[in-house]
Amino acid sequence: MKALPPFLGRLLKAPENYVSREFKLQVDQCGMDDERRGLLRRSFLGAAAGLAGGAALAQPRGEDAILVPQPHAVALGQPVAATGYG
Repeated sequence: MKALPPFLGRLLKAPENYVSREFKLQVDQCGMDDERRGLLRRSFLGAAAGLAGGAALAQPRGEDAILVPQPHAVALGQPVAATGYG
């Protein structure tokens, strides 16, 4: 059996300076350029399309008594004073 690494299931602190100094200086000087923004935009659009497509293709499964609204659930009932009291 293969030994498991000692850090399995634990949160590790991110290493310092995982973003290079050159990249940091470039972003500080130029900001987020159109290429970087486009990448983020395409990523979010792709994720949203995947979620919407999966939801659109999903077919409801179950009994019609549960899935289809019943007449007594969507119709108004009798008014309060329909029958006399006493």
